[in-house]
Amino acid sequence: SYGRLLGSADAAAHPEEHIGRRRAVPPANGSDPYQYCNPMGPSRALIYPDPVEFIVLPDRLYQQFEWGYGLRTLWTDGRPSLKDPDLPRWWGYSTGRWDGDTFVVTTTGVDERTWVDHFGYPHSVDMVLEERYRRTAFDVLELNMTITDPKIYTAPWKSETKKFRRLNKDSIKTVDGWPG
Repeated sequence: SYGRLLGSADAAAHPEEHIGRRRAVPPANGSDPYQYCNPMGPSRALIYPDPVEFIVLPDRLYQQFEWGYGLRTLWTDGRPSLKDPDLPRWWGYSTGRWDGDTFVVTTTGVDERTWVDHFGYPHSVDMVLEERYRRTAFDVLELNMTITDPKIYTAPWKSETKKFRRLNKDSIKTVDGWPG
């Protein structure tokens, strides 16, 4: 479990602690979908510090997350975002486009069983996740995310800037020496 339970007496005794260190759900209550081998969802996967591989194809981009080996598809063929998907998905429906030197990804239709982060903060199926990727150096990719979900939150949530650093091909290995 991560942090103190939001609204608990334990949390009230530590008002100086950042709200981001508070859990939205109690520990060990069996509600984490990831503990049942379900995908973690896009925002939670992007917040986690393990490496992400970006695989670029002519009409889509794949994100391969080392944590849980999740695979996410970002469509780049010009299709519009789904406004009202008929079936929510663990990773949602993601489309990407260029805005100058920034790659903008819009994701809708994320299954509400996923969490926004590892603290258990919820979202509704109406959540819109916008990711803005910008390369600031040869080996640095910056990400800023905005979650808009008026059913759950009173205002859009904006992330701090996350920096991905390019890793050398041989830098990730298993304990047996196999490529990670």
